[in-house]
Amino acid sequence: MKQRTMKITKNIICMTSILVLFILIKPTKVYAFSMNEARNSPVLTSQYRTTRLRNEYDVKLFQVQMPKSGCFRITLRPNAVADENDIGHGWNLKIYRKDDLKEPVKQYWQIENKMVTEKLVLTSGTYYIEVKSYSEYGMSPIMVPFDIKADVVSENNWEQENNNTFKKANKISIGKKYQGTLFDDIDEDWFKVVAPNTGRITATLNCDPDTDVNDVGDGWDVSVYSASDINTEIAKEEWIITKGSVRFNVVKGRTYYIYVHSYHYSFPEGYTYQLATSFKGPKATPAKKTTNTSKKPVKMVTGVSLKVKKKKINIRFKLVSNVSKYQIMYSTKKSFKNKKVVKLPGDIEAWDSPVPASFLGSIYIASVLHPEKVTNDFYEECVTKFYESFYGFTPAK
Repeated sequence: MKQRTMKITKNIICMTSILVLFILIKPTKVYAFSMNEARNSPVLTSQYRTTRLRNEYDVKLFQVQMPKSGCFRITLRPNAVADENDIGHGWNLKIYRKDDLKEPVKQYWQIENKMVTEKLVLTSGTYYIEVKSYSEYGMSPIMVPFDIKADVVSENNWEQENNNTFKKANKISIGKKYQGTLFDDIDEDWFKVVAPNTGRITATLNCDPDTDVNDVGDGWDVSVYSASDINTEIAKEEWIITKGSVRFNVVKGRTYYIYVHSYHYSFPEGYTYQLATSFKGPKATPAKKTTNTSKKPVKMVTGVSLKVKKKKINIRFKLVSNVSKYQIMYSTKKSFKNKKVVKLPGDIEAWDSPVPASFLGSIYIASVLHPEKVTNDFYEECVTKFYESFYGFTPAK
């Protein structure tokens, strides 16, 4: 009995020691392959390269040079002479960053037929491609030839990663089209645009024409923020599958951020979108340049008529050809020593020219000549309502 107890005690001590060893030994992350192997791997081009796996544990390495602005796509397919019965469960393909050989940025499993990756928009630099068997326990494509290539596109209209925060937003221009992609469920794309004038900007996101809309899931979301308050959303459009737009009022010279993301259960991972912006605002009618020299005196209007009634003056005059601006001088003395000059405001557009807003010039003059009848507050209210209703922005006072 005593001997049996000792054996049980020894077994318990042994098992406890093994358990302690499991706890003390921390699992270490194993690199997929060595940096030396990666550096010596062949560079993929747009021409197919043919190779094969020699056993279940064989690994083939390649590299791709990502341009500063652009994208690349990997194509892997069984070679034309490959017997489909020998492919088994096919190949796995993983893509690694040069500075991180532990975690792949993208991976594709069980490739049995031709597979083309989405347009990969990543930071510039070198990427390593690993191809190995899907299964190491039979059904492996041993000695089955496969073809692989990389199509690299270098264009300046692609988003430049890493633009995952507003501080790293890509600067874009009005009227130009840009392309981008959310390559995983945590990727976010930020862009910034400067308003060329006071008015309204429309940001439009389209699904890439080469993409099947059935593959983009619940689509993209677009939000807009002002640099003056990055925490407050001023416009938003959600669930964009084929095309969607957001419109927002802008002030000249201010910066606005456009945020593309997708928090949906089914998001458009890796699929390309196109983003473009347009601007709409009041177009000022340029005043024609007039030279005023001693030889060419200022033209005076003709046909002037005045009607005075109870401290109210109605002024009528004929327009002068080739003249785009007028000013009114008035005085209570014939000598005009205490004259006052009234000029129409022209910060937004020339109200004394034939534009829809020209009636605001009459209201302004009335507010100057008859403030007891037409107050300045009423004049400013008319201006604000007009431009908000017809141009979609609030003019600065």
